[in-house]
Amino acid sequence: MRLLVRASVAACLMASVLVAPVSAAGGPPINSFDATTAFSFTDRGVEWSGYVRLADDRLNGIQRAVAFFARLGPERVCEAGTPDEYVSNDSIEFFGEKLVIDAKVRDDLTLATFEILAIGHKTTYDACTGEIVSSRNERHSFDGKLTGTGEITTEVDDVDVLLPDGTVVPGTRTFDQRAADAKLKVDRIAAVVTDASINHNVTVPNG
Repeated sequence: MRLLVRASVAACLMASVLVAPVSAAGGPPINSFDATTAFSFTDRGVEWSGYVRLADDRLNGIQRAVAFFARLGPERVCEAGTPDEYVSNDSIEFFGEKLVIDAKVRDDLTLATFEILAIGHKTTYDACTGEIVSSRNERHSFDGKLTGTGEITTEVDDVDVLLPDGTVVPGTRTFDQRAADAKLKVDRIAAVVTDASINHNVTVPNG
């Protein structure tokens, strides 16, 4: 359970790192082509699961990405000797903190390719306390190719847009999404992609 909670926190961090959200309180204009992949892979007999998200921010000319993978670690007896005693697993996760990105996303959402070198910490968290048991610096590569399949679905929403001068004005958010077939290697290990998509996220002021 702790692993799932930590993964949810990581997913929230991904969203905040990649594209600033637009809400009723106002968010900035956006023009971003994105690629997302959820995956699993086996390294030396141990299975990991993870997530990569790429954002090609065309408005600001910046590419961003998040790379994360995790697994369950050893079991621990928590609250031992008490009526609340239970058994849980440590969680082990890698989260890329510094990333070198080379990526291309086609405007028609037919193809996205990326090569990402991620440097970060692989950390083990105690199942009972959530405290760090161990942490070490590592680097991992993520090489992916996503091919768009099926129809593009589009969502259009009315939103508030925060302009550079601090003014909040009415705007429109258009989100195009296309499911994708994907191939991904993590450190040259072929991963099994469980979910993939190519997206285009645009938010502009009206008028």
